[in-house]
Amino acid sequence: MEKKKSHRHISYAFVLYLIRSSICPKMLSRATRSLTRVASNKSSFRALSSPAATKVMDIFSPTEEHTALREMLRNFVETEVDPQALEYNRKELFNVDLFRKLGDLGLLGITVPSEYGGSEMDATAAVIAHEELSASDPAFCLSFLAHSMLFVNNLCQNGNHEQKMRFLPGACSGELIGGMGMSEPGAGTDVMGMTTTAVPNADGTEYTINGAKMWITNGKCSTCACHIDITWCIRICGICIYLCQNLS
Repeated sequence: MEKKKSHRHISYAFVLYLIRSSICPKMLSRATRSLTRVASNKSSFRALSSPAATKVMDIFSPTEEHTALREMLRNFVETEVDPQALEYNRKELFNVDLFRKLGDLGLLGITVPSEYGGSEMDATAAVIAHEELSASDPAFCLSFLAHSMLFVNNLCQNGNHEQKMRFLPGACSGELIGGMGMSEPGAGTDVMGMTTTAVPNADGTEYTINGAKMWITNGKCSTCACHIDITWCIRICGICIYLCQNLS
């Protein structure tokens, strides 16, 4: 039991870090700020001195909505994810069809506003999704993380309206699969040490990207290159993110 609790604490902190790392401070969601205030306001819990009035909050499923999400995910994992995990991991394949079912459940755009096809849930909901999926198939969950956090959430927080309208509905439904290219041979994941550049053409409508990436997370699934949108992290007088569409 203690190991399970420890795993949950690590999972919560890690995924929350990923979410917040792609969010500019001024754009941090109101839901996340509210949850943080509630968790840190210890005096409000001390004020509940009456045993009858005291109710211990489950920080892993703090609301009925979170509890329902966890139960739905646990059932989905038992019926859909568990049966395929061993086979696909042994063959080192990515189950694209199963991945797209996450879009049917509203999980691929879990933190995205409904305007762009998302479920408009908070950071805790995103953590719950990662906890339940990783309990069965960590590799499958990592692909979910790369898509829903590194690409979708990142674009949602930092893209302009035109970019969001162009890519997010398809990414939230599972029609498009996104990823990130960051690690470089000479820098690893040190984003400030990256040397990849992007040079605009004469009229500024297109860019030529030059550099080397060690890999692109979610860059290719099994035998089909179905990842349409890749988010590249590059450094030009700071850190810039470029959307590169796979047209092949």
